[in-house]
Amino acid sequence: MSSDTEAQYPASAPPKGRVDWVVDRLRDSILLGELQPGERVRTVQLAQAWHVSPTPIREAIQRLGSEGLLDVQAQQGARVSAVSPARALEIFELRALLEPLLVQLSVEQFTDDLRQNITARFDEYVRAWHGQTEISPEMSRYYLRFSDALFAGGHLPALRSLVQNLKLQCLRYNGWFTVAERIEVHGRVMEAVLDRDAAAAASAIADSIRPGLAWAREMVPSGVQVTSILTPQSVEALKVITAMYPLAPAFGA
Repeated sequence: MSSDTEAQYPASAPPKGRVDWVVDRLRDSILLGELQPGERVRTVQLAQAWHVSPTPIREAIQRLGSEGLLDVQAQQGARVSAVSPARALEIFELRALLEPLLVQLSVEQFTDDLRQNITARFDEYVRAWHGQTEISPEMSRYYLRFSDALFAGGHLPALRSLVQNLKLQCLRYNGWFTVAERIEVHGRVMEAVLDRDAAAAASAIADSIRPGLAWAREMVPSGVQVTSILTPQSVEALKVITAMYPLAPAFGA
């Protein structure tokens, strides 16, 4: 393990923050590549390195398993989930189907409290990212908080959680946006939401996903069989669902 992986839990931190600290530290180890895809997560070794008991490590493993960053199997422990263009394609296609719908539903139920929260989270995000050239896990946490604020108006916690988990997994696949470009495209999403323009918000969300989707499609090796979920049939199914609302999917066939 690198010295960064061996960062210790601060002795002065309150006990109630221990699990959250371990969750962030374990997630960072995966996103930074300190724990490689397929590598086993060794509870006792991490507990000793981080000066915590095995209990918060086990809780963190379960949480990151639900996020898709770990593959957790009974009696076999946990391993860092695999990364591949085919897996990335599935994740980006799911985001392409779900995020435009979720942001439109959020805009439809927009409130002043939501406006204040989105603005505050975006300001934090910009401050954390300003002047940076490389994206760190800490920076990504500010981005995810802003993203979750965008979707809060829909009052769909299960769907929000699913989308956040997909976005977390996407943090392992980066490179098509510079820091400045990310802030710009996410700023357009925020402006559309604050203007209560559901169609523009969905379109801006689609623009933020499209480069990653194109990258994944291009990187899947020829001969590798993948099942695309972003098909005319899936879009039509989504249209049936959204027919109950004055909404329209941002991605066409």
